[in-house]
Amino acid sequence: YGVVEIRRPEGTFVCDGFSDKIINPMLYSIILQKEDSYKDLIGLRQMIETGVLRMLQEQGITDEESQKIEKLYDELVKRINMVPHDVNYIADADMELHKQFALSTHNSLVFMVHNVVAELTRESRCRSIQNIFAANDKEYLIRTHREQIDAIKSQDYVSLDEVVAYSYIYWKDSIK
Repeated sequence: YGVVEIRRPEGTFVCDGFSDKIINPMLYSIILQKEDSYKDLIGLRQMIETGVLRMLQEQGITDEESQKIEKLYDELVKRINMVPHDVNYIADADMELHKQFALSTHNSLVFMVHNVVAELTRESRCRSIQNIFAANDKEYLIRTHREQIDAIKSQDYVSLDEVVAYSYIYWKDSIK
């Protein structure tokens, strides 16, 4: 499960770092063990995303990372404004932006856990996007991502919590 590595004919060695082979089964089993695990998943996603954004606030991001984030944001906005809209295409851009946030922490464990949570919530994120378009509120989707990027750059810790909570308005109803 990623703890030891067998190298033939050299022998068995303890791995240098963590592997998603360790993290993935653990998270899946914890989340899927309970009937109302969706509540736990909401809390886990909120904790991970808030933590990622807070880490970026505290350590800052490079100009190159900022450019990547802005480019991914522009791509997300472009996809949101496409007619007709494609939920999966938008979700892909959304996931890439959040993946870049996690990657910018330069913390492999945070990145790994973020990716597992992102995959576990993909279907509900797609439903959330559908609900946003059904409510004719695509500006909400654009605004919440802009606010997250602005919160990273502003280092305003109070607004960060509010920004993340606001970005879950549609998603919390979509995960059940």
